[in-house]
Amino acid sequence: MKKMIHFIGFVLLLCIFLGGYYIFESYRDSNEKDKSEKMENVYITGVSGSAIKVYHNGEIQSYPMASTGDHITEGMANISLTEGVVTKISLMPDTITGKVLSVSDDEIEIEGYGTLKLSGNFKVYRHGDPIAMSSPEHIIVGYTNARFVVVDEKVQGAILEKKLNAGNIRVLLKTSDYSSYEHNTVKVTSNADFSITSGKETKQYAKGTEVNLDEKKRYTVKSPEGRITILSLKRQNKAPSYRGTLEVVGKQKGYHIINELPLEQYLYSVIPSEISTSYGAEAVKVQAICARSYAYGQILENKLRKYGAHVDDSVSYQVYNKAPENEEARKQADATRGQVIMAGDKVAATYFFSTTCGMTSSAKDVWYTKNEVPYLISKPQLIQAENKASAENGDLTDEKTFARFLSDKKESYDSHSIWYRWNVKVKAASMRASLEKNIGSRYQTNPSHIQVKTGDGFQSKKISTVGDIKEVLVVKRGAGGVAKAVEVRGSEAVIRIYTEYNIRLLLFGENTQISCHTGDKINGLTMLPSGFFVVSHKKGAFHFKGGGFGHGVGMSQNGAKKMAQMGKKYQEILAHYYPGTTLDYVY
Repeated sequence: MKKMIHFIGFVLLLCIFLGGYYIFESYRDSNEKDKSEKMENVYITGVSGSAIKVYHNGEIQSYPMASTGDHITEGMANISLTEGVVTKISLMPDTITGKVLSVSDDEIEIEGYGTLKLSGNFKVYRHGDPIAMSSPEHIIVGYTNARFVVVDEKVQGAILEKKLNAGNIRVLLKTSDYSSYEHNTVKVTSNADFSITSGKETKQYAKGTEVNLDEKKRYTVKSPEGRITILSLKRQNKAPSYRGTLEVVGKQKGYHIINELPLEQYLYSVIPSEISTSYGAEAVKVQAICARSYAYGQILENKLRKYGAHVDDSVSYQVYNKAPENEEARKQADATRGQVIMAGDKVAATYFFSTTCGMTSSAKDVWYTKNEVPYLISKPQLIQAENKASAENGDLTDEKTFARFLSDKKESYDSHSIWYRWNVKVKAASMRASLEKNIGSRYQTNPSHIQVKTGDGFQSKKISTVGDIKEVLVVKRGAGGVAKAVEVRGSEAVIRIYTEYNIRLLLFGENTQISCHTGDKINGLTMLPSGFFVVSHKKGAFHFKGGGFGHGVGMSQNGAKKMAQMGKKYQEILAHYYPGTTLDYVY
C-alpha cells in the first residue's frame, strides 16, 4: 500500500515538474517570438554604416544589422529582426518586365510570361525620391512601366519605374447588341496582308482571307498596312473595321476582343460616333479635346484592368467606331493633337452629353459623389448674362419653380434641339413591367440607391415589385432641377429610387413614344431622355414633361454647336462648360 502511495506521489511530482517545464518553455518561446519579427516584401532603400534603411508601413525606418551590409542592394526583400536588430535579409533581385495584358485581384498577365499568381502579401511600390506605396490599379495595362519581383512562381511585388506617357489606348469591344463582353464567335479579315500570332506561332494571311478564331487561347491580329475587319460583329448593320491591333482572348464563356491603337487614331472614330461633324469646326474641336481628356483619364484610372482594357466602345465610356471616321473628324483631332483640359495638375473629368433643358447639373447631384467638383457644377445655359439668368430662374430645386422653368421655354444654347423640351405618357402597367425587369440589377449595382419603406423610414432592401403603381413623386431635386430621388407608391410597397440614371431607367415603359417640342415623335428609347422633368398622374398613366437629353453634367454637344455658330472659339466654349480649368498638352 505504501509503495502504491509513494508511486502516486512520484507521478504527481513528475506531472507538476513537466507542467512547470512546459509553461516555462511556452513562456520562453512566446517571449522569443515577441522579440523577433519578420517583415515580408518590404523595400530596402539603402545602407548607412551598420544600419539598413527600409520602407515599411508608409515610411522609411532604420534598423541596425548584426553583420556587415556590403552585399545589400536596393530593392524588395524579406527581413528578420530579433530585438530590433536585423539578423537575416533575403533579397529579391530577380525581376521581369513586359507589357501588362491584364491585372486582377489574384493574377497578372504579362506578355512573354503568361498569367502569374500574386502572392498573398503582394505589394506595389512607386520608385522615386522618396519611394512610395502604390496600389494595383496603378499597374496600367498595355504598358511596360513596371518591374515585377517573382519568387517561387508568384509575383511578390511590382515596382513602378517611371511616369506613364499614355500614347495608346485599349478598347474592349462589346457584342453587336452591346449587351456583353463575351463574343460567341470571332471571325476576322483585313484589306491588306495580315498576321495572327498565338503563343510562339505566327501565321501570315493574304488580304481578304477570312479566319475563324475558334480555339480558347490568346490571339494577336496585326495588319500594319491595312485595317482589320471583324466579320462576326455588327455596327449599324455592317462589319466594322479597326486600326491598330486586335487581341482575341479565349474565356470560359466566349471570347474577349481588345482593340489597341494610338489614342489620336482612337479619336478619329469616337468623334463621329459621338457628335455630327456637320456641327462646325469649333464644336468638333471641343468634342475632340473632351474625348481626348476623358480617354486619357480613363487610361490612368485603369478600371477595366481585369479585362486588359482602359475603356469599352459603348455609352458606358465613349461610343467608338459605331460610325466610321471621316475627314472632318481626323482634321479637327489633328488640329488639337495632345490637348487636354486640366483641373490644377490633373486631367479633368470631361463628361459630356447631348442637350440641356437650359441648365446643366452638378456631378455631385447626378452621381451622389461625396464632394462637389468645382468645374462640374450646375450652370444656366440661357443666352443672356448668366447672373441675370440665375436670378430669373429662381430656386429650381422647388417643384413649382422648376415646372414654371420648363414651361417658359426661354431661348438657350440648346433650344434649337428637338430634345430641348419633350413629353411622354407612360402607362402604369408599362412602368410596372419596366421597374420589375430592371430593379434587381440596379439594386445589385448599388443597394443604397434602392430603398423600401419600412415603418416610419426607408432602408436599402432588395425588392422585385411594388405592385400596381399608384403614384410617382419627385421628393428631391438637385441644382438645376434634376430629379435626385423619386418615390414610387404601389399597392404592395413604397420605394425610393436615387440617381437620375436609375430614375430614368425604372420609370420608363417599353415601346413608349416620346413627343418632342418640334413635333418629332421618337421611338426606341429604353429610358427617359433626362432626369429634368415633372410628373403627373392621369387615368392610369403618368405624364412626364421634361427637357434635355443625357445626364446633364459637363459639356452639352448641342450647346457647343450653337456657341460655335455664334462665332465662339473652342477655347471659349470649353471655358464656359468647365469653369476654372485650363488647356494643356499631354504630349
